[in-house]
Amino acid sequence: MKMFARTIPLLALASVVLAGTESRARAGGYDIPILYTARYAGMGGTAISFVDGGAGLYLNPAGLGRIDKANIDLAVSIADGQLRGTPTFLQPEVNVKSDRVQLPFPFVTGGFRVTKFMTIGLGGYIVGGAGGEYEIPLNDGSLVTDKTEVVFFETTLGVAFNIDKIGLRIGAGYRITIGRLRRLRPDPITNLDLRMRGTDFKGFRVGFQYQPNEVFSIGATYRTKLNINLSGGEGSALAFEFDEVFTELVLPSRVGGGVRFDVKHLAIATDIEWIFNSQNQAATFMAEPDIPFDITNTFDWSDQLMARLGFEYRFLKDRLPLRWGFIYESTTTSAAFPNAFQPPPAPAYLFTVGLGYNHGPWRVDAAYGRGFSKTFVDVDTTGFIETCPNCGGPGPYKFITANHYVFDFSYNWR
Repeated sequence: MKMFARTIPLLALASVVLAGTESRARAGGYDIPILYTARYAGMGGTAISFVDGGAGLYLNPAGLGRIDKANIDLAVSIADGQLRGTPTFLQPEVNVKSDRVQLPFPFVTGGFRVTKFMTIGLGGYIVGGAGGEYEIPLNDGSLVTDKTEVVFFETTLGVAFNIDKIGLRIGAGYRITIGRLRRLRPDPITNLDLRMRGTDFKGFRVGFQYQPNEVFSIGATYRTKLNINLSGGEGSALAFEFDEVFTELVLPSRVGGGVRFDVKHLAIATDIEWIFNSQNQAATFMAEPDIPFDITNTFDWSDQLMARLGFEYRFLKDRLPLRWGFIYESTTTSAAFPNAFQPPPAPAYLFTVGLGYNHGPWRVDAAYGRGFSKTFVDVDTTGFIETCPNCGGPGPYKFITANHYVFDFSYNWR
């Protein structure tokens, strides 16, 4: 009990920098395995080689080049999930479920063909984020609510160029990304109440698609790394009152490529992506007025391989597509520095299904995905007070629920 009383101030302050990593039903790191739009989510999220319209602003900006005259894409993705873990190494016997949380992610994009060779597009959408609560029992038998809300919103202006004679499209998108978080833990000791936000203006996304015939297409895309500096005013933690609080969140770079084959009514697609999550090794919390010690929390993430496979079969003269897919994600979070607010430090597997209706200029689509991941962490927590004061302890870590629901509507002017 004395050790807990001495170290909880450090734990409370360090938990601020972890707010940006909290998750409920997503991949390790900040990226969510299936988002926008249902047309692609149903096929395991495969899209790089054949995405078209405004959705390309998020998936591959070269896809803007497939627009005829103009296009609008509207979508919403809902991540529904629940985790199990040991929230703090100071109470290794407390291995609990998080509250179940549903998070909506809206998506609005559109594009317009300026010339035969050039198309422009504009979109706004949430590129990542999470939120939720643990009800954590304290040593005196009471419960404390540990809550985080975090979101990354992105506005993208894109352009694509067509070289139709050889079936090549090249695209690029300029990204303005806003990070925002709320951290709340109103127990008598920690008294956490912090709100932070920041904006990065240096993001880009580039890509190409090559389709020499109606059967085969190939593509690749690259997203640049972002360092988003967050700050907030008039926060509180413990006996400290802050005029300003600061931290930095890294949205890592990401590269991927994919191919698609169409044979009559059947399509098969696969994407391979590499997410440079090792760019997140640690985060430091700072405040004004200065606190009497530095707070650094260790992530120790690894780069992540994401492999996708998708199928589509079209009925009723191609108006009714049925889709299914699979996603594999390699381990990216750290078993040496576990955290109950992150996905388990183990591989994850997701299965997807979807359907749609294509009525010429407009279409509607829906998709569902379910993820699975679990492991048992047996970790030596010696030294965590200095190196990872917000890390969890030993025990089972797993997805109890990891559902994804995606719906979209698109209209194409021809």
